[in-house]
Amino acid sequence: MAWRYCGSVSRLDLWRWDALKPPYVIIVVNAINLAPEVREMVHDFSSAIAETRARRAARIGEDVAVRLDIEN
Repeated sequence: MAWRYCGSVSRLDLWRWDALKPPYVIIVVNAINLAPEVREMVHDFSSAIAETRARRAARIGEDVAVRLDIEN
């Protein structure tokens, strides 16, 4: 799955939600053009995803392949 945010236009590249299988990747493109507070929120969200994956792996030994990539 890839979700791309391009300035004021976003799109979800998938046909059926129930057909999704990991890995899940959210890609934010043109991040340099986002407002500073939005860039900060995206970085915070990316960090929260990574921290949650690490806690889940430590707690139950299972990892879900999901990440948020930020591209300028």
